[in-house]
Amino acid sequence: MGIIPILISIAVVLAAGCSATESRSLDAVGHFLTGHSSAGKGDYRGALEDFAKAVEIDPLYAQAYWDRAAVRAQLGDWRGALTDVNKALEIKPDVVPSSRAYEFRGLVRRMLGEHKESIEDSNKAIEIDPRNARAYVNRGISRMILGDLDEARLDLDKALQYETDPRRRISIYNVLNKIANLRR
Repeated sequence: MGIIPILISIAVVLAAGCSATESRSLDAVGHFLTGHSSAGKGDYRGALEDFAKAVEIDPLYAQAYWDRAAVRAQLGDWRGALTDVNKALEIKPDVVPSSRAYEFRGLVRRMLGEHKESIEDSNKAIEIDPRNARAYVNRGISRMILGDLDEARLDLDKALQYETDPRRRISIYNVLNKIANLRR
């Protein structure tokens, strides 16, 4: 086997979101990759269909469930996103870095109004990575909604310490302003 086929095989494995020890149907990988292409172009409905086909062909394709969860979240299907996140983590607990997994599931639960569960997931994300700004934001917003304004403010202040994206920082300041208005 020459170097080119080996490099192509490695690239397909990496792009398909599976380890070298996992075997994937080429059809499932094809739908997975097409889903990524569609999502990259903003065609979330098309991406959703392709990720659905990938998991239909390969029901143990954790990365396809994870990516479908992200697309479902983008489309506002939070219940479907939670189902897919949980399935991905059930199949492969390290489908993404664990702090990111808990942070994202915390966001999904917050969007579903499951604030206590969101706080639990955010706590786990922060325990794993104390610099996870998004987890502090999730926890802070859930705490704000539950009426724990002091702890919410502390979480959002902490998020500002670690968040580097200017747009996200503005969003955090906006939530801090809402907390200040709630205190009046």
